[in-house]
Amino acid sequence: MFFINNKPFHIYTLLLCTAVLSSCGGGGGSSSNPDTDSDGIVNSVDVDDDNDGLIEIASLQQLDWIRYDLAGTSLTDNNGNVDSSGCPVGGCNGYELVADLDFDTNGNNIADAGDTYYDYDGDGSNNGWLPIGRLLGTAFAANFNGNGYVIRNLYVNRIAGDAETNGDYSSLFGRVYTIGSITIQNLILEGADITGQTSTGILAGAVDANSGGSVTIHNCRVDGSVAGNNHTGGLIAYALTNSILTNNVSLATVTGTGGLYTGGLIGRIDELFGNQGAIINGSYATGDVTGSDRVGGLIGQVNDSNTDFKVQINNSFATGSVMVTGDYIGGLIGLSYQLDLSDSFATGSVSGNRFVGGLVGDANQQSTITNSFATSIVTGNQDVGALVGWSDGASYTSTYMASGRGATNAIGTNNSGGGVNPTGTTMATLSELQCPITADDTGCVGGTTMYSGWSSSNWDFGSNAQLPGLIINSTVYRDGDGNGVLD
Repeated sequence: MFFINNKPFHIYTLLLCTAVLSSCGGGGGSSSNPDTDSDGIVNSVDVDDDNDGLIEIASLQQLDWIRYDLAGTSLTDNNGNVDSSGCPVGGCNGYELVADLDFDTNGNNIADAGDTYYDYDGDGSNNGWLPIGRLLGTAFAANFNGNGYVIRNLYVNRIAGDAETNGDYSSLFGRVYTIGSITIQNLILEGADITGQTSTGILAGAVDANSGGSVTIHNCRVDGSVAGNNHTGGLIAYALTNSILTNNVSLATVTGTGGLYTGGLIGRIDELFGNQGAIINGSYATGDVTGSDRVGGLIGQVNDSNTDFKVQINNSFATGSVMVTGDYIGGLIGLSYQLDLSDSFATGSVSGNRFVGGLVGDANQQSTITNSFATSIVTGNQDVGALVGWSDGASYTSTYMASGRGATNAIGTNNSGGGVNPTGTTMATLSELQCPITADDTGCVGGTTMYSGWSSSNWDFGSNAQLPGLIINSTVYRDGDGNGVLD
């Protein structure tokens, strides 16, 4: 028996219907069984009703079936029945949601044995959802459009010893990898509860593409809680170069239970045999982040060498607190190489041991920071700066940071010379940072030009008692008093 839209449909009836369209209301269909896209396949047996090359997913069962065709060419069930009826001439190449989905299937607001996917493996381990694309070493390699629909209460609790995944890549999509170019977009995950080991995130454990391809994550939002051992992120745990992330949001609380690389949005973004850098644009994280080493409110680490390809981050911010006992801790980014950061800010409290900065913990060679600010309360034991904890060959242009909030200088230790308040950095009190109502202000800080060259396309300066707000898709995001909470 084959199921379409959760309704039983015998595979032979499907084949007969395809062969003799008139018997099924082919063409335009009938009033009781229409053919919306006029492709000759009536809606009841059309896996792609709108003929956009994306197979419709309307239930948790169908979401689960994605793992049986990771390239998105057909709707294939757990018995191996394959259906691509209604896909365009060139074939289907992904999936799309056409309804909200909720993993709390018994509706009691907790993850328990009454939920269909609470014990996915059926062995009493109660590991929750089995990540798509991690089973048998395979990866998800298709387009996915959430269409603004919501997946609620995703529950994953997979730890070391789990025979199926060993706790790695715990997430909705365990691993995403393509030799071409794919996009995951317009997806909302609310109330997620994710626990795993290496590469743990809500949306994906790891994303990567062949040197000739790319993975784009666009307009996705996650909230809930994430806890992982190594590479842990609210949205994605580990993003490799050839990754493009635009307009993504994490409201999740993120905990790195050990190891390295923890971030409110992404645990780590790095090069691995790629031929281009990565781009992060218009994205932010607001949840609190805790971890061990290399931890950031937005990203734990950007690259690990000055020979890597550039990672560009712009129009992005973090407001959550970053409270860690280890090293390389930043309000936005923990550790960076080959970073181009512009038009960004961090306001959450930051605490760590060494290499602790309000914006970046450790900014290394070929890193540039432009048109950005930090108002974080910063505390640490060594190499502590209001903007950057340790700077080695990084450069700064029109950057601003609040004085009197724990760190004495803009840069804790400037290993490449230029002093602890180098050209391009300006320390000012919080009220002085709030004072300007336009860019290039010279009246607020004794003739000092504030927010020099900042664009009104990227920033809204508000009143003389507000910090600048970042404009993303025509919406202003502002933490006016710099206390780590958006207005």
